[in-house]
Amino acid sequence: ERLFQTLQDRWVIELRLMGVATLEEANKCLPKLIEKHNRMFAVAPSDKESAFIPLEPGQSLELILAYRDSRKFNTGETISYQGKTYAIEQGCKHSIPLKAT
Repeated sequence: ERLFQTLQDRWVIELRLMGVATLEEANKCLPKLIEKHNRMFAVAPSDKESAFIPLEPGQSLELILAYRDSRKFNTGETISYQGKTYAIEQGCKHSIPLKAT
């Protein structure tokens, strides 16, 4: 968001200096502004090889990016989270480690 706000502030001035008055004219000038921005601020990567790696078979991006939090079971095999009570379904396939307290 900060970058977008910076670009908005900068590009409004640039567009005004270019005499742009309509949205259509602004859209035509946008590629020039992006090219100028990239010339000024782009940095070549230190390693040309991509840092992205594909998921292994069986990996789930939803689980990798999941937020995990510890909960204690209430009576009746329920848990509470942020003021709401949730029942654990019978035959749940996910392991739920239990701790004796």
